[in-house]
Amino acid sequence: MQWGAVGVVIFYAMWRRIFALLRVEGLAAWIGLMVVLQNVFSSLFNSHLFDFHEGWMYVLGVGIAGGMVLRAGSEAESSGTARP
Repeated sequence: MQWGAVGVVIFYAMWRRIFALLRVEGLAAWIGLMVVLQNVFSSLFNSHLFDFHEGWMYVLGVGIAGGMVLRAGSEAESSGTARP
């Protein structure tokens, strides 16, 4: 399905939000950023989100890394060690 300019805007907004989520320290955030950067640069030449293997690697990589970052952030807030 072709979305045109609207799809590009939505796609860039998604990438910006994921980058904002993963801009913390830690291995999970670094791995997540590498998955997103690989997808950004490879999407310049081909849409990997619609290829089975590449699409699932992106979904799993960002999903797991993002979940780990969110979990670490909520644990830090609950223990009182969150950064200002």
